[in-house]
Amino acid sequence: MKLNKENNFEYSISRSFLSEETISLLNVEFGEAFNDPKANQIYSTIVQFTAKQLENLEVLSPVLEQIMLHFTDALMVSGIALDKVWFVKSQSKDTDPNKLPYLPHFDKHRYLKAMIYLHDVVEDHGPIHFGRLLNPAEIDTRRRRLPANYKDLGLNTIKASEMISGMEPVLGKAGDVIFFDTNAAHRVLGLSVRVLKGMSLDSTLMCVGLIHKNHLSSDYSAWFLHACAKIISDN
Repeated sequence: MKLNKENNFEYSISRSFLSEETISLLNVEFGEAFNDPKANQIYSTIVQFTAKQLENLEVLSPVLEQIMLHFTDALMVSGIALDKVWFVKSQSKDTDPNKLPYLPHFDKHRYLKAMIYLHDVVEDHGPIHFGRLLNPAEIDTRRRRLPANYKDLGLNTIKASEMISGMEPVLGKAGDVIFFDTNAAHRVLGLSVRVLKGMSLDSTLMCVGLIHKNHLSSDYSAWFLHACAKIISDN
């Protein structure tokens, strides 16, 4: 299928999607990326790779194949191609709970994402939260009508009255992956300032970006504070 406003898929969780060995190797690549002066560090917390740059990354290649197969075989989404990959880290000082993405919201550009946990995620990591929508199709209509200054006006935020249930955190283990539609009600809470084992708590995750083949010539730029695998189904 190709997602449209009638599709009701919101999110699913695949536990132990990646093996401990794979996660260990990804964490090594993560550290090397942030220590590489030639890396494309688009923010202080994000290193970005293009599809071309990924061709020589031995660890990521099978991971991307596994993610693609899950999208196409398990979730039945067609017509996707790799766009970008992000390694992302967050610290408590980076977060503001009164701003997006820490409020319930949907995204202007509709994607499917697969959020990969590179370490065990507990409440203090400010994990992604989801709430089931009363009318998912209505969100897609609103999304398409968002003006350029939608963030300033808060037009992509979602009220509690628009959801069947409250926002629930997705806790998990290293290797768990969350697949979701960005039309779903979602948010992160930001990292706690709590100190664990004498060190400030931080979060390290990976983003894999996939884009719909019909939009390969378009410029879809975005940043995310959590790991995600992303495809775009429309604009």
